[in-house]
Amino acid sequence: MGIEANLISLSGDIDIPDQYLDKFDIILMGFHKAVKPASLNDAWYLFIKNGLDKLGLVNRKALRQSNTKALTRAMEKNPIKILTHPGAGIDLDTRLLARKAAELGVILEINASHGYMTEEYVKIALEEGAMFVINSDAHTPDKVGDFQKGLRIAQKAGVPASRIINTEEYMRRH
Repeated sequence: MGIEANLISLSGDIDIPDQYLDKFDIILMGFHKAVKPASLNDAWYLFIKNGLDKLGLVNRKALRQSNTKALTRAMEKNPIKILTHPGAGIDLDTRLLARKAAELGVILEINASHGYMTEEYVKIALEEGAMFVINSDAHTPDKVGDFQKGLRIAQKAGVPASRIINTEEYMRRH
């Protein structure tokens, strides 16, 4: 049984109560804009400031650092197996996030729906030792299993099948 959790605080909290974390076989986690933050401060930094960034109204370097820290803290303090659509349209230090994911054994999703993991991002993550999963992230039944966009990104970035956990080659070896 699995669940996709939401990042809800700068300190890396997710929206699954601690007493339920061990009840799941797999926990995926991502940044989503339409979630209830842990506090008003978290709402300001995670959601409002990221919205203002699109208008050029915030210190981009500080916001990038804050976003990256929130996601890396979440990976450090929770049993997350897959980081879904890394970035989700927010500014991140992709190299640092990928390095931390590789260090902690957290797999990065190449999302065939959103495309936030660009070819450039995937190349950086590959250099940092990250592992990947390609996911359709279907929001409608007709998109279930449609991996084409994700496959194209992985192929263009030069990701070997051995680094994608949902390939036959990876499954045979593990």
